[in-house]
Order: sequence, then structure tokens, then C-alpha cells
Amino acid sequence: MVNLIDLKGRDFVAPELEWTREEYDLLLNLAFDFKKRAARGERPELLRGKTLFQILYTGTLRTRTGLAAAMTQLGGHSEIVPPGGHGGEAVKDLIRCLNTYGDGIATRVFGEQFGFHYGKGNELVREMAYWANIPVISMECDMFHPHEPLEELMTIQDRLGTLKNLKVVYSWAYSPSVWKPVSVPQSLILAWTKYGMEVTLAHPEGFDLDPRIIEECKKNADGYGGSFEITNDMDEAVEGADLVHAKAYHSLKLCPPNVPVFDEEKMKEAFSKHKDWIMDPRKLDMMSTRGMYIHCLPVDRGYEATDEVVDGPRSAVWTNQEERIHAKKAILVSVMGITPQY
Repeated sequence: MVNLIDLKGRDFVAPELEWTREEYDLLLNLAFDFKKRAARGERPELLRGKTLFQILYTGTLRTRTGLAAAMTQLGGHSEIVPPGGHGGEAVKDLIRCLNTYGDGIATRVFGEQFGFHYGKGNELVREMAYWANIPVISMECDMFHPHEPLEELMTIQDRLGTLKNLKVVYSWAYSPSVWKPVSVPQSLILAWTKYGMEVTLAHPEGFDLDPRIIEECKKNADGYGGSFEITNDMDEAVEGADLVHAKAYHSLKLCPPNVPVFDEEKMKEAFSKHKDWIMDPRKLDMMSTRGMYIHCLPVDRGYEATDEVVDGPRSAVWTNQEERIHAKKAILVSVMGITPQY
């Protein structure tokens, strides 16, 4: 049996893929405990005197501010560090310096600097982890968004009262912006299949996810008693669903290494063929009577989903935002160390 002490010092790069279900359960239980403490007005300073460095290679609002707020409420401090330090120094030099100053490193990198060459962003995160002797926390890369599954599992539990026997759907949705990594769908379907849910991935032809991730989801479904299927029909996917997360992501088929260079115009052309892939009231009505819509934000209103859906009573978008601070506290405390009074 594992306990929270076993997680201390671990990197949080792709836990939905690399951590066991038991380890993931520990995180989920800790996040709910933080939520209960917050409701009682408690803010245990479990990371008092500790520093988290954030190295941001791409923009972020919720993950950056959520981690900063969580560190403050836990008694610690969060500091933004330029990706190249000063003068574009080597990653290994930057990380080995930060090792001596702080207690954790968080980073977000999609891979723009690599021309959206799929996997290069994840490689950079893992390079940091190689040189770091303090935990590295991925804030999202081009392959995984490890914060989102924990936050959404909390939302599902709170809104639907269970994580069992649910039909959950991740659906591609149209957006005029094509700079959308596959990290969110890949992380979510990995986590959902670990919890024995009936999972459906819906996307137009040509928007297949990483086949290695798909294979792992199939293994999870076999091992945890759920199911996993893929469809190219959004209506078919949402029919009777208890949860739908509808969000755009770009086609790996049109990203390096599958093509020589990322071609924005070809990607826009591929997107534009599927403008009817939108979460609207008609699709919402096709879901189960308890069915809810969710999105990690930022949502492209009027494209990925209509205002009626995002702001309506069956939207769990804002519940999901409320869960973030508790989930991030659980991540930080579990890998950066737990003080004796906890």
C-alpha cells in the first residue's frame, strides 16, 4: 500500500500515464481534504518557507495563477523565471542553479520554439526533470496536461456524486484558432479509463490522437472494467452521455514529424470543414438527464460551444474552476513534501 510520503520528490509530468491508480487516488483524496478544510476556513501552511519556480515557455492564466495562489495559501512562494534565465543559457545550467534555491520547478511548454514538432515540448520537460533534484511539475506540454484530469475528476464526483458507471465523452470541437495541442484530450481519456468509465473519443477523420495513448487507454479499459471507443460522429458520441468535454485540438497528421513543417493554412483548412462540431442546446438535449457539459477554459464561445451551453444550468465549467485551487494544493504538497503537523 502506498501513502503520501511515497509521492514526496516525485515528478508530476504525466501521472495519468505513469502513476498507479492507487497513487492517483491519494492525490484525489488529498484534494478533497483541502476542499473540506477551505470550507471550514482553514489554510494549513504545509509549504511554509518553500519556493516554487515557474518557467513559462508559453502563455498561461489559470494554471499559473492557480499554482501561485495555492503556494501562497500553503505558506510558500511562487516565482516566475525567464525560460532562458539570462542570455539564453542551457537548460541544464538553469535547472542546476534553481536546484540550490528552491523546492520545486513548474513549467509550461507547447513547443512553439520547436515548430510544433509533436513530442519536443514533453522532451524539454523531461530534460528539466533529468537535471533537477527537486520535483518538476508540468503545467502542460504538447502531450499532457496533468492538472486537468484531477480537477475534472473532482468536478464529476461533486456534480454527479460518483465516478462509477458513467458515460463520458471527449469531443473535438471547431475553433478558428488552430494553435491547440492534444494535451487535454490525451490526459483526460487516460485518466477516465483508469476509473472504469465508459469513455468515448469523438473527432472528425484526420484528427486521431497519438496511437500510443490510444493503446494505453484500451489497456486501462480492459484492466479497470470500463470501455473505450472512438467515433467520427459527434451526435453519436453525445447521445446519452453523462459528461461531454468539447474542445478543439490540432491534427497530429499535419504536425512535424509527420510533415516537414507546421502549416497553419493547411490546419485551418482541415478545421474549417467541421464547423458543425459545436456543443449547442440540441446536443445538450441528447445527453442523459443528469448529463453535464465541461470545458477547461479558455473556451472559444460561439465555436466550440454556445453561450447557452457554457453559462447554462448543465454547465460544470465554473464548478471545475472552483476545484482547481484544491487540486493544485494536493499536487504541490504531495510532491514537495508534507510537514509533520498534517
